[in-house]
Amino acid sequence: MKSEALSGGMDMTKLIECARRLAEALELTVPPEAELSREISDIIRTERLLEAVDQLVIVEREAATILLARLQIWMMDGQGPSVSDLPYVSDPTLEADTEVGLFGKLSDELHYPEKRTHIPKKGA
Repeated sequence: MKSEALSGGMDMTKLIECARRLAEALELTVPPEAELSREISDIIRTERLLEAVDQLVIVEREAATILLARLQIWMMDGQGPSVSDLPYVSDPTLEADTEVGLFGKLSDELHYPEKRTHIPKKGA
């Protein structure tokens, strides 16, 4: 099974817009589009987000949340207070939009399915 993002469902324009919204929510300077695109791509690659979803380690919403959390840390680095001094921005709409940007659609699944091999089945 291959995730939608691996087959071309990713929308970098939408992901950049989500990153801009995150910066605005944090009241930080919005980085240039090229920097946002590069950082988003780096996070997706280094965190192996698409592979983790494809291998059923995490669900799509978790991948979106990880991407937003890493972007928040990156944006806050050098722009004022330390990461520990500011609250984490949690916005379900932003998380959903980021999920759509990553995978081209919202997942119907916001829980771990029974088919995930690292979670024992009930009664086993």
